[in-house]
Formats: sequence, structure tokens, C-alpha cells
Amino acid sequence: MRDLRSIPLALHALLGAACLGAVPSAQAATWQPADSSYTWRFPEDHWSHPGSKTEWWYLTAQLQDLHDPAAQFGLQFTLFRIGLTPEAPASGS
Repeated sequence: MRDLRSIPLALHALLGAACLGAVPSAQAATWQPADSSYTWRFPEDHWSHPGSKTEWWYLTAQLQDLHDPAAQFGLQFTLFRIGLTPEAPASGS
């Protein structure tokens, strides 16, 4: 077995980053940038856009207590999707 101390520190860092999936690649340039001239189409645009690296959706509501109509509440639920790779991963299911 080879003594790991003989491998340069930079190579250790590169191997460690590769194991964590953090090595920059040509894929990073393939995400679709935001386009201010994009024409929105609903209902298709209510869902995920796989070419986008980051997306988020909001659900907001105003609630009222049935037993005390003066008691009103607001809520917001936010869901984020952050892409790891521009291409969908292979799926066996």
C-alpha cells in the first residue's frame, strides 16, 4: 500500500473535493441564466424548471379563527429547489 504522505497536499484536496462532488466542471456553465424577456406560460410555469439552478415557491394564506373571527393569522411557506447538476440524474425507478 502506498504511503499517503507522499501524495502532494493539493492532490489530497482535489480528491477530497471530488468525493464531495465539489470539483468545478464545464457543467457549471450549462445552467440557464434568468431571462427578463421570458414569456410566462401557465399552468406549465407553476412547476419546476430543470435548467434553472435555483427556484422557489411561496404559499401565503390569511387564516381566521372559526370561534373568534377577530383572531386573524397570516402564514407563509417557502419551498426552495437548488440544482446540483444541470442534467437529471439517472434513475432506475
